[in-house]
Amino acid sequence: MHHGPPETTPMAVPAPRPEDLSPRAQDFAPRRWEELERDEAMAIFRLRSLVFVVEQESIYLDLDGTDVQAWHLACWRQGHPVAYCRVFASGEMEPDAAVISRVVTEPAWRGHGLATRAMDHALALIRDEQLGPAVRVHAQEYLVPYYERMGFCLDGTPYDWDGILHVNMIRPQA
Repeated sequence: MHHGPPETTPMAVPAPRPEDLSPRAQDFAPRRWEELERDEAMAIFRLRSLVFVVEQESIYLDLDGTDVQAWHLACWRQGHPVAYCRVFASGEMEPDAAVISRVVTEPAWRGHGLATRAMDHALALIRDEQLGPAVRVHAQEYLVPYYERMGFCLDGTPYDWDGILHVNMIRPQA
């Protein structure tokens, strides 16, 4: 008889096939918390935990209680989210700006521009839904040049967030 925690197998995400890399109309379609199926939310949380907790070796509570307020944008392939971000309207996380957070790509799917596509869709959502006069990200410090290419500017000095240097960045809403 087995005693102890149940044995689990990580949900393996298949590597991209050539046909998986072409954009699809439903990619990054914004959805509110109530619109996510339970299995979809669990798969998104798995991806975020895989990268932000396990891969980056940063022990922190990813499930911060704010997902119910956010818009969720994910690119799904072969039944798995392979890229994701969430968006908050001005006043929900920051008083003066909409916020894009938890920008993440499945490790096997990196290098195909999915994070940039996620950001483009998030910025379009903020513009189209008029979610804020500006957009803020709490960027890991090594990603500053990436966000600068998208029009973000530094807004403060680096700070430690759960063992990883971050910096606030902001851009006006065009």
